[in-house]
Amino acid sequence: MGNTPGSDTDEPFYGGIDADEKKTIQDSDDDETFTTETKIGELGDDVPIELFNRIAGFNVVPTPLAYTSRPNLTNFQFITKFPPSKEEVPIISNIKISEDKKNMSFDIGGITFATALTLMRTIKTEVPIMAIDSVAFDTNTTGFHPEIISQRLGLIPLNLNPEDYNFRSAYPGNVPNKKTFEVLSLSVKNQTQHITFALSNDILTIKGKQVNTDKIRITPLIPGSELSLKAEVIKSIGRQHAKWSPGKAFYSHETSTDLTTHKEKILFHFKIESQSSLSAPAMVTKALKILSMPRAGIDNKVYQTLTKISNI
Repeated sequence: MGNTPGSDTDEPFYGGIDADEKKTIQDSDDDETFTTETKIGELGDDVPIELFNRIAGFNVVPTPLAYTSRPNLTNFQFITKFPPSKEEVPIISNIKISEDKKNMSFDIGGITFATALTLMRTIKTEVPIMAIDSVAFDTNTTGFHPEIISQRLGLIPLNLNPEDYNFRSAYPGNVPNKKTFEVLSLSVKNQTQHITFALSNDILTIKGKQVNTDKIRITPLIPGSELSLKAEVIKSIGRQHAKWSPGKAFYSHETSTDLTTHKEKILFHFKIESQSSLSAPAMVTKALKILSMPRAGIDNKVYQTLTKISNI
């Protein structure tokens, strides 16, 4: 039976995965067997990182966590560093942006599925925006419970520029003298004889500025009912909660074969939809800025080509 990393025996640990021959890794304590088909999620949290490396075939290094506003998160997480890139020089074409800049599409070739997936996930889960985090109710005589109203408020897009605020948690990108939160208020009462609604354009800042003009319905108000509350807005990312996701990003692909070189070529069709105060091009630009960090693992030539999108 093979020895796990760190055992006291002198017998070497053979945990590498050979492409031509399956090697089995056995845990000496639990007598469990792991093969090349073993899913990483099945290994558990207490698996030695050396074993994870051999099963996954990746080089994994501890990297500082970029964004967090949750105190229960650790300061480090394991981020995969991609193997040497096999990508060609990317080519971007067919860029289309709607008049209101809320929708955008483009085609890109010369990249791998790993890069396409990384770009898509970064746009959806790493680009920060502002959203309501907590709500304090003064009066609520509506038919909706406070929990339901709070959830609805959290999903309302707010016209607040995230660049004007810092993350609540310590983050290297924070700028001195910037606020970490904003306080909003909502106070409405139905003084008519018919049913009305508390709307998103009723939400105001302390200075009386509207943060949403779309007239999104929050809760119905029967005659005489009242809703009064204060809400705290903070800056965060979609990886913590969907309400901090700036919008949608997805792609499809088509494959063709060059008859001369017999090489397979993949063309990715990206579509970006903004559901926040950010425009679709701004979502891509901010995602590319994040991908420029060393932890992203994207090839420099790929990053330089992708940045052309932000110059449109």
